[in-house]
Amino acid sequence: MKCAYCSETAKYSYKYANSIIYSCSNHLENHYPIIGNHKINQIMQKIVFINYEMKEILIDRIKLLKVNAKLDLNDTIAHTNNAITKLSTDLKKFTKYIMGFIKSCDDTINCIEGFHGKIEEKEYYSPIESILIMQESDTLNLLRSPKIKLSPFNQQIIECTPSSFPHCLFQYSFKALSFSDENEIVYNDGKSEIKIPTNFDWAGRLFTIRKDLAMFTGGKKASSSVSVIDLKSKIIYSLSSMHQRRKWHAVAWIDGYPAVLGGHDDEKCLDKVEVYKNGNWEKYPSLTLKKDSCSAVSCFNKVYVFGGRMRYGDNPNKLKSIEKYENRSWSLLSVKLFSPMTSLGLFVSGTYIIIFGGIDENQTYLKDCFVLDKRNLYVSKINTKLEESLFFGNLNFLTFDGEVLIYGNDTKQNKKLVKITCIM
Repeated sequence: MKCAYCSETAKYSYKYANSIIYSCSNHLENHYPIIGNHKINQIMQKIVFINYEMKEILIDRIKLLKVNAKLDLNDTIAHTNNAITKLSTDLKKFTKYIMGFIKSCDDTINCIEGFHGKIEEKEYYSPIESILIMQESDTLNLLRSPKIKLSPFNQQIIECTPSSFPHCLFQYSFKALSFSDENEIVYNDGKSEIKIPTNFDWAGRLFTIRKDLAMFTGGKKASSSVSVIDLKSKIIYSLSSMHQRRKWHAVAWIDGYPAVLGGHDDEKCLDKVEVYKNGNWEKYPSLTLKKDSCSAVSCFNKVYVFGGRMRYGDNPNKLKSIEKYENRSWSLLSVKLFSPMTSLGLFVSGTYIIIFGGIDENQTYLKDCFVLDKRNLYVSKINTKLEESLFFGNLNFLTFDGEVLIYGNDTKQNKKLVKITCIM
């Protein structure tokens, strides 16, 4: 209650004209001039008893808050320590990749210094040869170092986009090139997407042999035919036929020449390798295993072939193997893929070969990414994944403005242009 004359708490009350008047000590004298008998009552403060059970509950609750706060603090410390450990681990990974990239630069310089004076004249030169004879000097514009992104600490702290070096020195990388449907090819040069109707089909293989030239080998009905298409003029012309009819094979540069590897002849899987040298196909040492649907990539004087299958049908016997060509012979590496796979994507970056997508032994389309460390010979899975599960029949990349892009196909054979985003 408040005093009728001020806002102080009332300590007294009295009755006047059927009303109760409340007063503090300072204004109690106001009562005296009032005519009549007005009994003054002292207001007693009300007492409320504490519930001791609830008191204990409250204390226990506060103690629990303390316990939870300490647990949260411990979790925060542990999380921070884990973040530091992860950062340290990532730093080691990135350091290893960058040091490998630097080593790859040194290896490439040594490779280039091995060219003296002249190169044997031939119909199609490898990318590194075409630079040295001033045929495709634009390749120099594709050489990029790894693209490092340092992010704020509330995001992924370190991102590393794969470098196109040395891939673009051993595979032409001016255009992503594949099939848009069974008989139509499509390429993307970073500016536009161009489609070209052909009589080619998806079971053959497209292989970029110049900035604007692509070779097509084989076909859905296994074939020995070979064609070249000028991507600018859209003119197609034939080359001499291969010795072996094939489909679902791999293509790569071997000893500086376009080559076909393995495949299927409509009856069985193949281990045959042929190299196109100035108008004719030359038989080369065979793969260690007969297989189709494998993937191949060149780097320096070596070729790496990943996965594949040894049979076509209900029991395809897919492979985890990786084999390497060097000094005119093939050998199986001691390291293997994580699981049997076909139609993998491959890209060389520094001393790593990035492995992505493909189809596993259960016919599951994949989006996982791995790396083969060529120097230390181990395969490891990386955190990066493709945006979609895809397989890759034609490994023709576009390296554009620091990005790496390639066409893949989904479960419905629809083409997708995908970006290889991070190395870790």
